[in-house]
Amino acid sequence: MPARTAWVFISLLLFTAAVEADTILQVSGPNNFFAEAENEPGSASLGVVSWNQAIGYDGVSISFQGTGISSPAAGTAYLMTSMGPGTTIADQIATTPFSELPGQSSTISLFSGLDLPAGSYYLMIFADLGSQLEWDAADYPDAATTLGQGVSLTFPAADGEILGGLTPYAPYPPATDFLVGFQDDLLVDVTSTPEPGTLSMLVVCGLVGLIVRRLGRHFPAEFFQNKLPSRMYRPTIYTDRCPSGS
Repeated sequence: MPARTAWVFISLLLFTAAVEADTILQVSGPNNFFAEAENEPGSASLGVVSWNQAIGYDGVSISFQGTGISSPAAGTAYLMTSMGPGTTIADQIATTPFSELPGQSSTISLFSGLDLPAGSYYLMIFADLGSQLEWDAADYPDAATTLGQGVSLTFPAADGEILGGLTPYAPYPPATDFLVGFQDDLLVDVTSTPEPGTLSMLVVCGLVGLIVRRLGRHFPAEFFQNKLPSRMYRPTIYTDRCPSGS
């Protein structure tokens, strides 16, 4: 592969890698604290992470770090544009059930492939009846928070809160009211990645362009004009010959 062709090909791969992942909101750090999502008689609590996007992001994936408390636990995650009293399913972006085993914390993937226009978003974690879920956190000041372009933290006034109440969840859980809330640096990863089809087409189109360019140097013009060559071309026609007698 000629050096110029190789360089263009490598550039395409580097460009693809450069746009492969873009952080929207990431909170990392040592797991030395946790927030609890609980659904027990007379006590209900939930976990919330919220942010605002001044720009849209495509191909969004969301995961968090957690485990079950003392026993296997299950819950439901909601991604909303609103929370608390008055919130309805019309404010829902996505929802998914999930489960956590007790013991070692792990990364729990919730959503992928979401297209999120500019706006405010609330990632809410609710426990199933009888379950206690742990959402891992890094206690201040150990947490490291990374925000993407155009991203800021919104109400709740930090990247994470645990909201506790004395009443059960609302019939539509994201509409649950809360009595108290306090800040935690909940471990979460919200990332934007281009659609695989877009990346594939980018690379394929670039390679096709290179091939066509290379072919144009070695085939007669009639070939690209859908005309038969006026005569048969042999490979030796493209080689330079020394004048006879030299």
